[in-house]
Amino acid sequence: MVAAEAQLAGMAATLEELFKGQREHLMKVRSLETQKSVRAETLAAEKCQFNYRKLEVERAEQEQDQLQARLNYVVKKEQDEILLEVTRLRDMREDTDTTGNVEMDKIKSKAKKELKDKKKEIKFLKEKNAPCRLQIYFAKATELQGGADATFLPWERECLMCLSEETYIVFLPCAQQVLSSGWNDLQE
Repeated sequence: MVAAEAQLAGMAATLEELFKGQREHLMKVRSLETQKSVRAETLAAEKCQFNYRKLEVERAEQEQDQLQARLNYVVKKEQDEILLEVTRLRDMREDTDTTGNVEMDKIKSKAKKELKDKKKEIKFLKEKNAPCRLQIYFAKATELQGGADATFLPWERECLMCLSEETYIVFLPCAQQVLSSGWNDLQE
């Protein structure tokens, strides 16, 4: 009986190990099944996303084809319009070349006459403006020399060429130059 109990205890230990192995195997199978189901769901989601992207690509290709067709149509239409405009301008130029020479001569003579009149008018205005300029220059000269009431202190000036004393001022349209009589004699 002791031998039977020992044998029974050994069988119980073996059964315990078998149950433990079965449980571990069952846990692995369940883990693999959950991984399989998760991967199946991920694969289904990826397929769905792939199909969606594929539809987007097809839609984009269709839009691109439509835009290309529209662009080709617009380009051809513009080219036709440009060709028509070029031929119209060429015909118009040929027409104006024959009649344009007479009109060109008329325009040239009219322009020459207007230019002559404008030159006369400019000359007249310059002559009319000359006394005003002189008055302005004289007013500036008196102002620089101390003004009409002589209360203004004169500036000390030297000749620009020889750096001697000031004797007279030459007024130019763009500036004033102070020159001495000695420099003037040297120049003469």
